[in-house]
Amino acid sequence: MKKTLLTSMFTAVALIAMAQGGGGSTTTTIGGTSSTGYSQSSGTNTVSSQTYTSTGSDENAVQVTGGTLTMNNCTITKTGSDTQDEDGSSFYGINSAVYVGGSSAVINMNGGTITTSTKGANGGFAYNSGTLNISDVTIRNTSNLSRGIHATGGGIINASNLDITTAGSNSSVVATDRGGGTVTVNGGSYVTTGTDCAVLYSTGTITVTGITGSSSKGEVGVIEGDNSINIYDSEISSGSSERGLMILQSGSGDSEGYNGYITVDNSTLTLTDSDAPLCEVPTSMTGTLSLTDVTLTVPSGVLMYVDYNTRWSTYGGTGNLVLNTDDEWTYTGNVKADQYGTVTVTVNCGVTWKGAMDPDNTAKSTTVTISSCDDGQAVWSLTGDSYVDNLVNNGVIYTNGYTLTYTTLTGNGTISDSGVEEIATDGGTRPGNVYDLQGRELKSNTTTLDGLDSGIYILNGHKIKK
Repeated sequence: MKKTLLTSMFTAVALIAMAQGGGGSTTTTIGGTSSTGYSQSSGTNTVSSQTYTSTGSDENAVQVTGGTLTMNNCTITKTGSDTQDEDGSSFYGINSAVYVGGSSAVINMNGGTITTSTKGANGGFAYNSGTLNISDVTIRNTSNLSRGIHATGGGIINASNLDITTAGSNSSVVATDRGGGTVTVNGGSYVTTGTDCAVLYSTGTITVTGITGSSSKGEVGVIEGDNSINIYDSEISSGSSERGLMILQSGSGDSEGYNGYITVDNSTLTLTDSDAPLCEVPTSMTGTLSLTDVTLTVPSGVLMYVDYNTRWSTYGGTGNLVLNTDDEWTYTGNVKADQYGTVTVTVNCGVTWKGAMDPDNTAKSTTVTISSCDDGQAVWSLTGDSYVDNLVNNGVIYTNGYTLTYTTLTGNGTISDSGVEEIATDGGTRPGNVYDLQGRELKSNTTTLDGLDSGIYILNGHKIKK
């Protein structure tokens, strides 16, 4: 009897230790079930106008691990104790209000409300290939670590016409996390007022169409790793003082790979902070931002910035900015990088880019490509001195009196000094650099054209004839 009791005690201690893991973090991948909630592991069921609640820590108000549940106009509430396992709540949804997990598990939620007020309480959560189809639902989350809709481990969320507001820190509105997921959103309003909160946070694939959204303190969108965000026909704003969009590899283990993609089409992105670039690539990562017919408000005047942000441990990223249009469009803003960063800009047919490349001449490497067009023209109109290592010009470049310095030039496009003053016969008394009409530096810190062949040159913003 004593031997049996002792063995049972040792077994219990071992299981507890294994569940807790290092540093008090558990390995639990599914939450408990609430006595005042709903749980299902198989079958097909429909409920209407019901109320389900949870007040316990690390349990779900609604939990479906198999079969299909359809909920019509139900009220779901998660209150009481905070999560005791932050990773468990973020990665596995153990404290979420509505949880679906497993490849055979489906929740269809039509109408109704989800309200959470405890730490780690996501509104709707899909895990391990479970599918959450959710429409016309109002979600309100007020505490930290509480995303609106959240997919991990290959979970799938299809959402339409949701009204979501989150208020706590680290509570992005539409999110994926470790193991990725696929979230597709059509219509609705997606708002966050918390710190470290994006409207869209992706370690998987997030696609939104026809939404309005805002983050008063965070970004429009953040990507970690080999993942993507696609924004179509939407209006989203950011009040972040750091950036509007970010593509990074944090090294936290939440995502794999080093190539992230943000695509924005026929949308409006509004930044309110005067220092925030539209997009930042702050780590060793290749981030591509592709814009098509996007209306931008960027008070900083910087479209992309690649830098070493010491919040993370790696540096030397690459930022690719691709400017597109279905007809004609103008994008305005500079592209910048620090000594570790590489930046490229591609100006496609019908686009006029008004901006400067690497105006501080600090980037590790820069490339600008002006595309060749059969219909419509690709134009780069400089708004400041620009420094380009590799210039591929098959369109038109207007220097507008600014200096365009490049290392290599290919293509059959034209470089025009539109905006440079009328031709003079001398350069005055102020020393400066001498350039030919293609922007190549020929002499530095001089007031004369001595030693140069007859022709027209640019010195101190003037055309000088020799």
